[in-house]
Amino acid sequence: KVKYELPAAVAGLALFSTVGLPAIIKNAVITEADLDKLDPADINWFDRPVIYNQARGRTSSIGTSDIFLNSSLISPVLLALDKKLRKNWIELVSMYLVTHAINNTIFLGAVSSVRRVRPLAYNSYLTVSERTGDAKTNSFYSGHVSNAAASTFFLVKVFTDYHHIKGWKRIALYGVASAPPVLIGTYRLRAGRHFRSDVIAGFLVGATCGIMVPE
Repeated sequence: KVKYELPAAVAGLALFSTVGLPAIIKNAVITEADLDKLDPADINWFDRPVIYNQARGRTSSIGTSDIFLNSSLISPVLLALDKKLRKNWIELVSMYLVTHAINNTIFLGAVSSVRRVRPLAYNSYLTVSERTGDAKTNSFYSGHVSNAAASTFFLVKVFTDYHHIKGWKRIALYGVASAPPVLIGTYRLRAGRHFRSDVIAGFLVGATCGIMVPE
């Protein structure tokens, strides 16, 4: 099983990073003329406040969200500290890559189907150059949050299954797993990269993949 899943997952992730994601970024273009058509009133009441985030700290928020994302992606390495889990490392690596391959496939389908302008494009405090260009209409949903949730929930799912941890202890561990994607989502909101609903959707998709693929 692994001999099929592992190369398929690697191939899928390679295609996503070299073909799928660059295509999304390139095609998610907004021009200066498009800015005149944007009306904050068209955004639902739940998401609208994000539009008015100030420009201050935007760049640092993006950098911080990237740091938390990268940390989340490598977090399953902690499973290697467990002797019981270490015996099945090739199966776990394969399963982890499959989790992200499926998660990224869902993400690709979503951003390819839904054209949603990022909050920062509505923000008049930013310069026109910051509000226009590539990767400005792929707000739905947050890939950063989704990938982080897939990683941390995968870690907890595998660990608790192997050690038969259930009840409140398991719930508490999933609470810990929620912290990185929630923090990332907070910084993506501050950066004007996503609306609240984008972050929530990303969290739900990533967490579902992190749990259901191992299951």
